[in-house]
Amino acid sequence: VLMISGGRASGVYKDTGETSFAYARAAFRALQQTRAETLLVIGAAGFNLPRDASTLPYMKVIDAVDVDPAVKPISEQYFLHQALPVMIRFYPLSARYAMRKFGRENRRYGFTFLDAYFGQGIPEELVTLDFFEDVRRISDRTVANLITDRDLDTAFSRNFLATFRQAFGAAWITEVAPGDSYFTNLLVSSWPIEGSKLWNKTGAAYRDDQNRAAWDFVDMKW
Repeated sequence: VLMISGGRASGVYKDTGETSFAYARAAFRALQQTRAETLLVIGAAGFNLPRDASTLPYMKVIDAVDVDPAVKPISEQYFLHQALPVMIRFYPLSARYAMRKFGRENRRYGFTFLDAYFGQGIPEELVTLDFFEDVRRISDRTVANLITDRDLDTAFSRNFLATFRQAFGAAWITEVAPGDSYFTNLLVSSWPIEGSKLWNKTGAAYRDDQNRAAWDFVDMKW
């Protein structure tokens, strides 16, 4: 397990090297179902999804973004115990900056995975409508990893999902670890993936100039 800021960021089975986290395996299955040829991962951590995606015969482009340049050498030496395939391009950049940069360069991705959690929280600037709209401009299909209450009844979960829906047109929820604890990983997707349900409740969108995401997240946990 790769630990970052006191939380589990990525996991693999020691004997086989296979990805162990349920949400990461579910994201890979969704990627396979779309047969997307271009992949963008925001929040590289242990590079599980980029590594697994590189085995798909139709995959042409894999870009990974993480604000910390140290994650790549640490992952290669101590976590995956192998060099990343050459087709994986790593950008040690702020996600906000990277989305604007890629937009100016007219890049387009068939599948984008948002997995920017660090330890026990998520950067509040990465759950705003402003950020999600930047992602939407360059992404055909988007999936986000959401750590939240299973009942989706807190201000954080409702507002996150309302923000995602406003940017992408819909928020589909996939429970990836049935029977997990009250706080669990869910996948939020812009289109219906296998086993997903459409979220149709209400919430207030987070915006750059009126952002309470960090406060709501802490309130949810405590």
